[in-house]
Amino acid sequence: MSKSKILNELGLSGKLPIVLIFGGSQGAQKINEAVVGILKEKKLNQKYQIVWATGPKQFDIVKEELKKSSIDIEKVQNAKILPYIYNMEEIMNISDIIVARSGAMTITEISNLGKAININTTSKCKPRSSTKKCRSITKNRCSTNYIK
Repeated sequence: MSKSKILNELGLSGKLPIVLIFGGSQGAQKINEAVVGILKEKKLNQKYQIVWATGPKQFDIVKEELKKSSIDIEKVQNAKILPYIYNMEEIMNISDIIVARSGAMTITEISNLGKAININTTSKCKPRSSTKKCRSITKNRCSTNYIK
């Protein structure tokens, strides 16, 4: 499918860069909380767009949290918020940067596309180990964040 068709289906523009945000197939609570905080503070940058997969189990939680701040999940400017992305490879292909908390398979998939990636690790992971693994797989097109 062409980039313009995918963007059209998502309701996004081809004029702004796209940031893909996801936390693996089940989502990532800390990433979701961070993005909700950004949206609540109206800090969503007008110079980029986001495609955000919350994870199926967390979508309704995110929706309710945004609703508390009078934000309709279907009407966030420059954003498409989904519970799950079924055509992940296509979305990765049209994205300019990817922010994720994911395993080695996802890192490999992203690396094969030649994309820049920001991996977020939790206290269960050793930050140096995650950084080393990510950088070795992606040929240094990777940054990592440690989330408590």
